[in-house]
Order: sequence, then C-alpha cells, then structure tokens
Amino acid sequence: MAVNLESRIRGTLWSHITEDFFTHSAHFPLANIFLEMLLTSPWSYFRDADLYLILSASLAQSALAGWWRHGGRPRPLLANLSGPALYTLVEMLMDGWGFFEKPHHLAYWAFALSIGLVQEARIRMPALAAAWWIILENFFRTSILLVMYAILEILLDPKNNSVSVFLEDRSHVFVVLVVPLLGVLLGVANSNAIRYQDLLRRTASQLRGYSEWLLGRELLSQAVEHPEALSLRRRERTIVFADIRGFTHWSEKNSPETVVGMLNRFFATAETVLNRHHAIRVQMIGDEVMTAFPGIREAVAGALTLSQALRPVLSRDALAVGIGVHHGPVVEGLVGGQEVKAYNLVGDTVNTAKRICDTAAPWEVLVSESIYQELNPKWLGPKRQITVKGKTEALQVCAMRMPSPKASK
Repeated sequence: MAVNLESRIRGTLWSHITEDFFTHSAHFPLANIFLEMLLTSPWSYFRDADLYLILSASLAQSALAGWWRHGGRPRPLLANLSGPALYTLVEMLMDGWGFFEKPHHLAYWAFALSIGLVQEARIRMPALAAAWWIILENFFRTSILLVMYAILEILLDPKNNSVSVFLEDRSHVFVVLVVPLLGVLLGVANSNAIRYQDLLRRTASQLRGYSEWLLGRELLSQAVEHPEALSLRRRERTIVFADIRGFTHWSEKNSPETVVGMLNRFFATAETVLNRHHAIRVQMIGDEVMTAFPGIREAVAGALTLSQALRPVLSRDALAVGIGVHHGPVVEGLVGGQEVKAYNLVGDTVNTAKRICDTAAPWEVLVSESIYQELNPKWLGPKRQITVKGKTEALQVCAMRMPSPKASK
C-alpha cells in the first residue's frame, strides 16, 4: 500500500515512459515520418519498414529513459542517443553507409545530441540556472520543425540549398523567425510549469510525512486509495496499552530536555516493535502508548516483544513499563469538528484496556478474559480478579508468562 502512495507523488514507471514518449522521444521521429511521407507517397511509405523502425526506436528510447528516471538515476544523454543508435544500426544493415547521405538522418543525431547535452546539464546545474536550460531545450525542440522544413524545401528544390535564396521566400522568413521564438516562449511556460510541479511534489512529500505521523503509514495508504477507510464504523479490535511506571516521580528530578529524550527513545522503540507486528494504529499519549491490532495473537505477540524491547531503554533510568491487553468492539474512524479531526478508537474496550494497564505491575503484561481464553495455557500465569474505576463488577485478568531467552530464540 505504501508503494502506491509513493507512486502517486513520484509517478509510476509507465507514467515516466509515456511522458517521455509524448513530450520528447516521439518529436523528431514524427517530423521525420511526415518528411519522408511527403518525399514519396503515403501509401508506399506505410508499406516501408522505415516508419515502423523509427517508431520502435523512439519507443525503446522512452522505455530506457523512463526506467532510468523511475529508478532515480536519470541518464538523459545516453537515453537520447539510444533511439538514433538503434535506428542507425538497423538502417545501416539494410542500406549501408548510404544512411548518412540523407540530411534528415544527420539531423536526428544532431538534435539527439544537442537536447541530450542540455538535459544532462540541467540535472547537474543549480536550481537557479535550470530555467535557462529548459528554455534552451525547448528552443532546440521547436527548431526540429524549422530544420525539417528547410530539409524538405531543399530536397524538393535544390536551389534552396543557398541561404540567400532560401530567405528570398517570405514564407521561409516567417518560419525562420516565428518557430525559434515560439520555442523560447514555450520554454518559459514549461519552466514555470516544472517549477510549480516540483513545488507541488515537495509539498505533497511534506504533507505525507506529517500525515504518517498522525495516521501511520499503512492507514494513510489505505485512506489515499480508499477514503472511506477513515469513516466511522464499528469494528472488533484488540487494544494494547503500555504505560511507563515511575515516570512522574522521575521527571520531577530531570530537565525537560532529558525527559523528552527518554520519551523519544521509548516511543521510537514502541513504534518499531508494534509496526513489525502489523499494528493498525499506534497512538502516543503522554508517557503511554495505545495500539490497535486486528486480532488477538498479533496483539499478544506485539505486547510481549514490546516488554522485552523496552527493558534496556527504560532500565537505564530505573523505569519500567506495565502493559494491558483487551479485545472487543470499538467505533473507529475520524472524530472531531469541522476543521480539526483525529483518527481515534472509542468505546468501552479502549477504556477497559487502559484500566487493565493501570493495574499491571512493572514489566507485567496483563490480559483480560477475552484474551486469555484464546491463548495456550502454557503462556498464562495464575488468574486473578481486579477492581477498576468505572466498572461495577471485578475483571478477570491473567498475567502472561514472559518467554525465556532460549524460548525466544
């Protein structure tokens, strides 16, 4: 699920390939196709292998460029040269060195090299200089039309081979003046669009980070793919509470910076352990952690592992943790007003898990009757009854037997 969210921001492999084809790799081949079609006839050209060869070369170039870009290692110069190289190789096998006698074939290499060098320089230049490279790239790109138009005019009438003769035609002058100017204007517009797109992607990445802090990676990914996943609904959940024992007294004797440092270590350890056991929601409240699991076995395994993992973290400050586990129905989803909402779990199941946690002794994992009935008795200690605030009847609970180091291995 997290991969889908990342793909929405960075783009998929397929989106990178198609983007390169339509915005870059297909430009010269398209101009070349119409040039050769006008020099022969549409019907005969469609039966010729050149059409399908140059399209295949441009598709291969797009695939290579998209693959490198998607992998985070763009190599625009090599990608740009791959299309002409493939096209030239196959054409020379059929026509030999006569391939280079055609000016539009040489133009293919010239534009591939020019645009490739500009794109290569763009990714290596500071951000402030990137706009000029984008403008230059678009200048070269629109110049494809100008050059191919000139080649067509020269091939149809060799007198146009002279620059002075070529410019005697006012339509030629019009194309020479307007096409490069359009390239510059498109470059400015493209530069602004790319800068805005980069800003949106950076903003999306920041918002994703903030949202993961509040919802967790898995829940956020589900919400992006299926927004209804955040709606309030009744579910069966196993709730685990872990609370630091002796925290209030210890914090009175230490600076706020020391307290925060210890809490960060506590929360970081808890987050790593609980997510490894497929927790749905990890919520940090004061000096305790509340976690929701989809089932009992994941929750118990997570609680036992958490107790062991926190020993070296808390023992250094003469602190301990008590853990309570309970299973039952909750209402889960976004809770709040119109502008501020939080994803939460509400119900007596949550309150009961909290009360059981409050009763647990240091380093004790205390589970309710709804939990221990589903477990192997060998993992259970003696049962006992506890009286907790807000409950008219005593609760039947049981302490988990902590596995020995040999058993855990």
